[in-house]
Order: sequence, then structure tokens, then C-alpha cells
Amino acid sequence: MPASLLSIHDWAGTAFTCALLQLLTMAAHGQTKPILSRKPPVEAGVSKQLAIHRKQTISQLAYALQFDIPPRKDQPIAATETISFDWKQNDQPIQLDFKEQRTQLRRIQVNQADIPIVF
Repeated sequence: MPASLLSIHDWAGTAFTCALLQLLTMAAHGQTKPILSRKPPVEAGVSKQLAIHRKQTISQLAYALQFDIPPRKDQPIAATETISFDWKQNDQPIQLDFKEQRTQLRRIQVNQADIPIVF
């Protein structure tokens, strides 16, 4: 299956990256019993159920971060984060978590196509 590609444009901060790295650490030490039949609930943070689901469906995870740091400290830092991975397709959507305000996100693309930003 071809790799999925997700780009998050103009996102200030690296909270998402930290959260996803924490998720991967949790998943690496979590249980291995399949739970693909249950849809992980959408909630704040990353539940154990969601971490296990991601471990079962996402592999070959890689990040590319690009920052445009302005000369003045009081100006926002524009950033782009590209996440690429192989996805074991199933009947559940991919849940990504952002520890950031909705106003900090300008655009999300999947395989070069814009998708709605849902919080």
C-alpha cells in the first residue's frame, strides 16, 4: 500500500509532535491484542485504546518540520509539519491530536488534497 502523506501547514509549536512521540512510546509498551473492531473515542489527549489502534494501523512513521522564524520575538513562528506513514486501511478514520488552538491551524492536507479541520 502506498504511504499516506499528511501535511499540517502554519502550525506554531511542536506540541503535536511531542504528543505523537509520547503516543508511540506508550504504544511500544502497550498490549498487542487487536482492538480494530472498536472505534477509539474522540477525546482530549491520547487514550490507551487510541494508542493501541495507532500501533496496529500505522507504520513507517516519519516527520519533516519546517519553521519560518521571524526576526522579532513578538511575531508568530510559521511552521509546516509533514507526517508520512504507511496505513493499514480499515473502517475507522485516522485520528490525529493537536494540543493547540484551532486558530493556529490554517490547512490540513492528506495526499495533497485539503481536508476539513475538525476539532
